[in-house]
Amino acid sequence: MISARDLEAIRQIALHRFVTQPQIEELLLSGDVLTPRSRQVIAWRVLGRLQRAGYVRSTSRQIGGFAGGSSCPAYFLTAGGLRVAATQFADLPQRRPVQRAAFLAAHSLMTTDVELAFRRFARAHDGHELEVWEADWQISLRLGDRAVVPDARLVYRAGRLRLHCFVEADLGTEGSRFFARKLTRYLEAYRAGVWRSFLKIWPRIFVVTLTEGRAASLHAAASAALGSAFGPLLSVYFCSVGALRMHGLRAPCLTVGEKEPTPFAADADLATRAEDAAPSAAPTDAGTLERGRSGAGRGNDEQPRASSEVDGLA
Repeated sequence: MISARDLEAIRQIALHRFVTQPQIEELLLSGDVLTPRSRQVIAWRVLGRLQRAGYVRSTSRQIGGFAGGSSCPAYFLTAGGLRVAATQFADLPQRRPVQRAAFLAAHSLMTTDVELAFRRFARAHDGHELEVWEADWQISLRLGDRAVVPDARLVYRAGRLRLHCFVEADLGTEGSRFFARKLTRYLEAYRAGVWRSFLKIWPRIFVVTLTEGRAASLHAAASAALGSAFGPLLSVYFCSVGALRMHGLRAPCLTVGEKEPTPFAADADLATRAEDAAPSAAPTDAGTLERGRSGAGRGNDEQPRASSEVDGLA
């Protein structure tokens, strides 16, 4: 018999592919009133039980993790763990290969770090919530393999405002020109219109890099390659993961078409009035199943303002 907490850990690992112990600790226990030491011990015990049961394994400790230094082991589901996830949770795929490659682990861990930064910011602000977080595999089920597939999609609520984003986690393994060409595929995907079958608003593209220097390099390459034709249609922001951890949604970002950094979300956007603080009663997005995990976002009957259709705000 698997406990509810152990099942939730299996679910979180299935959603994220790879997680570290600190990440699973925050995903499982951030809402519990516990001391930091208690949270750490509980997370270790959960992972230990799942490893002994054969549902979870870990990668070897690597030197030079995605944030530098000696990285923590990354935990992933075995074939047995994936079977449990598929039978217990309807929104997870019935089959998905176990992926152990080191570069896939690093990429998954960085993407989860982005998610956790948004969740921390929401917990620190009344009336804020990360309503939707979808992984790349969830998005590809609807966009298809021929389209560009973001690393994640999110919807962040601040009062009545909703911020829609596609997330790109950049580890610096691609050349800046290659990345600029990837952005042109976003433009092609926007014009193709497949996204309209499950989204009412085309999201911002939020690129998170390892360093400020890398963010500046990608910004310069994207601006040179795409120029003025890109900016009016798509909003693309670049910032480092360190800035995101420190500042949350107020992180200074470089934007295609702009020379000076600006906050990812302005204070005026993030401010909530008392009457806006309660979540809206909008119907659940038919394409997602669980608020804040697979997500519960904009209802299919809600129409965006015309001026907001391509800037990720509604």
